[in-house]
Amino acid sequence: GSMGARAREDAIGRCMQGLVTSGRERQAGGRPGHHGHGLARRRVPVGARRRRDCSAGEDGAKPALAPVGNQRPRHGAGRTLAGTDHARRDLTLPLLCGVPVALAFGLIASMGTSILTMIIAAVGAWYAGWVDELIQRITEINLVLPFFALLIMIGTFYSRSIWVILGATILLSIFTGAIKGYRAIFLQVKESMYIEAARAYGASNSRIIFFYLIPRMIPLLIPSLVQSIPAFVFLEASLAVIGLGDPVLPTWGKIIQDAQANGALYKGYYYWVLEPAVLLMITGLGFSVLGFALDRVFNPKLRDV
Repeated sequence: GSMGARAREDAIGRCMQGLVTSGRERQAGGRPGHHGHGLARRRVPVGARRRRDCSAGEDGAKPALAPVGNQRPRHGAGRTLAGTDHARRDLTLPLLCGVPVALAFGLIASMGTSILTMIIAAVGAWYAGWVDELIQRITEINLVLPFFALLIMIGTFYSRSIWVILGATILLSIFTGAIKGYRAIFLQVKESMYIEAARAYGASNSRIIFFYLIPRMIPLLIPSLVQSIPAFVFLEASLAVIGLGDPVLPTWGKIIQDAQANGALYKGYYYWVLEPAVLLMITGLGFSVLGFALDRVFNPKLRDV
C-alpha cells in the first residue's frame, strides 16, 4: 500500500511540474533560456487560426480553392441557355428584356401612325378645299424626304432616347402613301346614302367624321396595322446596330452591336449574333402571317382566295 501511495504522489508531482513549466513558457513567449524545451515558437494570429480552423472541414480536409487567373470558366454557348458575352454576362437576360421593348416600340409606332393617318385622311376628304390641298402637299413633300437619314440625324445631334426616336418615327410616318389610299376610300364613302341622311338630320362634321366615316375603315385598318409592326421593330433594331439605340434599354439591336464591336464573328461566337437575328425574323414572320390572316377575315374579296 505504501508503494502505491508513493507512486501516486510522484505522478501528481510530475503533472504539477508540467503545468507550471507550460505556464512559464507561455509567459516567456516561447523564447530560449526559460523553463521549457528552448524551442522558438511561431506566433499565429488569432484571426488566422480562426480562418484556418473554419476553412477546414469536419474531417480536417481543406476545401477546394476558387479558380483564379486562367482557370476561370471560359464563356461560350454551352455555359448557359443563350451563352455569354465577352464579359461572361448571360445573354438570356438581354434577349428576354428585348422582347417587350421591341414589341412596345412596334405596337405604339404602328397604332399611332395608322390611327393618325386615318384621321387626317378623313378630315381632308370631308372638308376638301384648301384643307385637302394642304394635306396632300405635305404628304408629297414627306414622301421624298430620306426617312432613315432623318432618324440618324436626330439620334446623332439631339437624343438617342427611345421616346424621342419613337415620336420622330410617328411624325415622319403619318404623311405617307397610306394617306392617299385612305383618302380615296373616304371620298367614296362620303357620297353614301347614310352620310346624306346624317347631314339631313343635322349631324355635325366631327360626328360624321368620327362616327360614320372612320368606323367604315376599321376592317381595313386592323390588317395593315398588324403588318406594319415588323417594319418598326426592324427600324429600332437597325438604329441600335449602328450605335443609335437607347443607351439604357437592352434591345436585340444593341446585342448585335455589342457582338460586332467585340468581334464575335471573328472569334467564332456565332450564337451572339444569330440569337437576336433569329428572334427578329420570328417576330417579323409571326406578325406578317397574322396580318395576312386578318386581311382574309376582314376583306370579303379575299375569303375565297
